[in-house]
Amino acid sequence: MLKRLKLEGESGSVIVTAVLVMAIMIPLGLALLSIVDTQARESGTERTRDRAFNLAESALRSAAFNLGRGAWPATAASAPSNSGPVGSSMYCGEASYGATLGAATNPGSATAKLQPNLNASYDDAAFTGATWQINVCDNDLGSAAPTVWSEELLNTSRNFDENADEHVWVRSEASVDGRRRVLAALVRVEQAAVFSSKYGIITGRMSAELTNTAGEPLSAELVAELVPELFGSDPLVAPDPSADTSPPTSGVIGLRCGALEGCLAGALGGLSSSAEPLSSAIGSGRIEQYTSPTATSEANGAQLKQQAISSSTYVASTSGSSSSSSPPACTIPAGANADTIVYIEQVGTKEEVEAEAAEGGSTGSTETEGGAGDRFCVVDVSSNVAFKALVIGRGRVVLRGDDTTAGGTVNTFRGVLYALNEQRATLGDDALPGREVVRLDRGARVLGGVAADGKSAQIGIYPPGLCTSVYVLGVDVGCALSELTSIVAVLHDYNPAIPSNVSTMLAVKSYSASRIVAGTYRDVAGELR
Repeated sequence: MLKRLKLEGESGSVIVTAVLVMAIMIPLGLALLSIVDTQARESGTERTRDRAFNLAESALRSAAFNLGRGAWPATAASAPSNSGPVGSSMYCGEASYGATLGAATNPGSATAKLQPNLNASYDDAAFTGATWQINVCDNDLGSAAPTVWSEELLNTSRNFDENADEHVWVRSEASVDGRRRVLAALVRVEQAAVFSSKYGIITGRMSAELTNTAGEPLSAELVAELVPELFGSDPLVAPDPSADTSPPTSGVIGLRCGALEGCLAGALGGLSSSAEPLSSAIGSGRIEQYTSPTATSEANGAQLKQQAISSSTYVASTSGSSSSSSPPACTIPAGANADTIVYIEQVGTKEEVEAEAAEGGSTGSTETEGGAGDRFCVVDVSSNVAFKALVIGRGRVVLRGDDTTAGGTVNTFRGVLYALNEQRATLGDDALPGREVVRLDRGARVLGGVAADGKSAQIGIYPPGLCTSVYVLGVDVGCALSELTSIVAVLHDYNPAIPSNVSTMLAVKSYSASRIVAGTYRDVAGELR
């Protein structure tokens, strides 16, 4: 009886049910766990992909922005480089620049300009070992779709703006934890002229020193007779014939203090408001008040310097002399030509000043005239010289001819001559007495324009020898009035000392901004492993 009850009992049946339920739930749980794990891994992958994308986009936009800050690759020499400030012509696929985040870079290189900001923006542990890379490629105007990126450009286009249309492609690649993203966009730079083509001269003071071959001044009578030559039919500063209007739109003399307040020196210094040539020059707009202390903005000056660095025509310092009569030659880089900016940061060194003082010469210092950074160097223009611009940051410069009146084939500097006169920060900037920072002598001319910053700046013009000396009791008293005709003939052949040239002035440009061309931004290949 008891045996039959035990066999008919249902105790323990719940275990069977539990085993069955567990047999069903375990596979479901494992499947769910797999799904969750997959989603977690995919979420991590997505975050890594996004990190790579963000780094690539930041590198692209930073590179595009930097190209508009004086680093536009207008020539092969200014192509961005991973090794330094000087590049060379290569297929753009062979000329990338970039780095691992946090790694050291070569000073002055294109990489060094971008790396600090990228390091600061992506400094968390997730970006450890992340890399970025930029390729700059000229846009292919011959293609059917010049505003559409193609990876073929890496093998066919050069790494600078070879077609000079102010457009280049920027290709950005980034890799984070093995995930790689590639972006590309067409970048356009906007340019603006650095100097106003209206002015042949911009300066604090202007001096026209009419001397004979011995360096003695002309007589007062001769000066009075020759003044009309300086502002009349054969002026010292002449407008561009292609822009000769009334009032003039080129060849204007801009003075920072009034022409009747001592800003005209030398042969012009004795003039007054009653002098007809001067009154006429002011009234016709040939001489104007120039109110700005500088000929261009500080930012433009910095870009001129950057352009010189990019083209290897920047000079940190050159030898100088306290005397303008026989200064050493300015250091001009071998690659300088009519398409480059030559920028000399400083003329004269502390060691030169000390050596000259030890020999009993000038005792100038950085605080006094003739000291380091306030000395003369000379550029011989007797066989003609052409730069887009010659810029002197701190110091003075002489352009020297061969003491003849021959023009065109000799004695001409073509370009813009610009003295920033930065030494005025320590020497003062009072209009009187002036400091000659630019000197054109022995028949030197400038075809383009001349500018010097500050009220203290003086530009001196010295024509070739005008006559022979007259001696009275053994004393040189200058040229004889009887030689007026020959002196006028010399000035007629020599003038203008500065024939303004609008196209030459406007050729000196700064890069005002760069931007990504709308519709050209492209995610080249999404994620690449």
